[in-house]
Amino acid sequence: KIFVGEYAAQSVGVASPNNRNNLQCALSEAAFMTGLERNADLVAMSCYAPLFGHEERWQWRPDLIWFDNLRSYASVNYYVQQLFSLNRGDVVLPVEVAGQEPPTSKQPGLYPTSSRDERSGEIILKVVNSAPHATTAKLKIEGRRPIQGTATVLAGEKLTDENTLAEPRKVVPVNNSLKGVGASFDYTFKPYSLTVLRLRTRVQS
Repeated sequence: KIFVGEYAAQSVGVASPNNRNNLQCALSEAAFMTGLERNADLVAMSCYAPLFGHEERWQWRPDLIWFDNLRSYASVNYYVQQLFSLNRGDVVLPVEVAGQEPPTSKQPGLYPTSSRDERSGEIILKVVNSAPHATTAKLKIEGRRPIQGTATVLAGEKLTDENTLAEPRKVVPVNNSLKGVGASFDYTFKPYSLTVLRLRTRVQS
């Protein structure tokens, strides 16, 4: 077992004072975290660092939560951590993206991970779309039939989008109900997004 500690994507360079908590870094961390979850048999714990940063008196960028003497806001990176924390399954399920080469910085694509919540029986699918365009995928669930579901999407218009004191909720998760779910159904992942699908299922007859 290993502990993956103190990671954070750097928008400019390691320890650069110009690093930003932007959407690109948040999605990079989310893609990295899908790998942590898929390898949960080896990765026991992980943590982002640092946590807090003062708008005028900070020692390191980026940070999850920023504040001044009167106000505070959560970075886009914070919401990535929140979504993974609130949507953690008990059993990792195998997941495959058919017809896609492994995504890279020059060839963006989908980064998926899937798990099952033993208490609710829900299948939880987290997918990062690193592409600048929407991507429609046919989701096929084997062994169980989804009967309803929800989608929580964290997305922005540009990779440089970030939350600030002036716009503390520029990029935040948005919840929606899913329609037309089944053992096989189409879903369109927004460009530059992290999507969490929670699917209530029953045994496939």
